[in-house]
Amino acid sequence: MRARLDPANRVIQDLLADAVRWGAMGFEFAGLVTIVLVSVVATARFLRQVAASDWSGLLSAYRANIGRGVLLGLELLVAADILRTVAAPSTFGSLGLLAAIVFIRTFLSISLGVEIEGAWPWRRRELEDASAAAHASLPQTAPPRRIPAQDRAGMDVDPRRDGGADDEGRV
Repeated sequence: MRARLDPANRVIQDLLADAVRWGAMGFEFAGLVTIVLVSVVATARFLRQVAASDWSGLLSAYRANIGRGVLLGLELLVAADILRTVAAPSTFGSLGLLAAIVFIRTFLSISLGVEIEGAWPWRRRELEDASAAAHASLPQTAPPRRIPAQDRAGMDVDPRRDGGADDEGRV
């Protein structure tokens, strides 16, 4: 049996429930706008690049950009689901529904992450280390040639000499 709340507590509870509902709707809206906006921007960028070059090499980058937008949108939608569940009366049914939704969206996030990155999340570190090792084994290019420093009069100064003296020892 539920305890009765006095009118002041009831008003506060209703205000908090409304705020949580509005917050959840805000996260849902942000998630949908993110997915649509990133998709439109990625498509525009892809079409602009296709006009300038061969599209076959650009397709994987386009898919990765779309996937990143969907991932971010899914994260916002999961946040909305959690807020909405907090506002609703807690029952095993509502918690089970939340768990199912979060599981499905998490599975989608991991799948999209693997599609974008090309590796499972727990293998990314190994691949980054292997890539860094391969990069370190490449021959290094010569550093750029140093331009000699100049003194206030505009004369070249050789830092290997003591105090800027010339060959005869004059300053």
